[in-house]
Amino acid sequence: VGRTDNIKNGNDKMAPKIAVKNKPKKIASKGFTILEAAVSILVFATIIGIGITSYINLLRASAISRNVYASLENLSLGLERIWKDVKYGSCFIAVDEGHSIQFKDMNGKQIELKLDSGVMKYIKESSEFALNDSLIAFVENVYFIVSSQNTSVTMSVLAKIKSKDFEAPINLQISVAPINAPFPSQPCE
Repeated sequence: VGRTDNIKNGNDKMAPKIAVKNKPKKIASKGFTILEAAVSILVFATIIGIGITSYINLLRASAISRNVYASLENLSLGLERIWKDVKYGSCFIAVDEGHSIQFKDMNGKQIELKLDSGVMKYIKESSEFALNDSLIAFVENVYFIVSSQNTSVTMSVLAKIKSKDFEAPINLQISVAPINAPFPSQPCE
């Protein structure tokens, strides 16, 4: 019997033994490992956190914008009312060192505009109302200048527009040339 026959049969002690490892069969995995799941959850939570923070900041900015717009609209309407009354008024007198003004409207009724604790007060005869909300638009100072012949009235307003997280100064100036100034229908007394 030849040497090759013995090797085939496994009888040759001299022949080198070749170790053949059995390769394990791959088992098909159908899920994620714990590490993959944890990383995925962390990435998802980070993205959601950034999105929520951005949304909250957007809502805050929107609320501030609405408050500022409402404040400016409120002041604008108040100044427009003042402008109209001054335009058709007469007999202007700046009192309290220019921080208040008194005059007569087109019907001859007495009107006074004055600053009281951050609120512009509009007083017509016995009724009084505020031209601004001091919590949103706080008027720090108001100054009236009346020309010598009642031909022009200038009003300067220094205010602060406020909200919970925001505060901005605003300086408004309005000048009016009253229609009744040269020929007042009701002479000043």
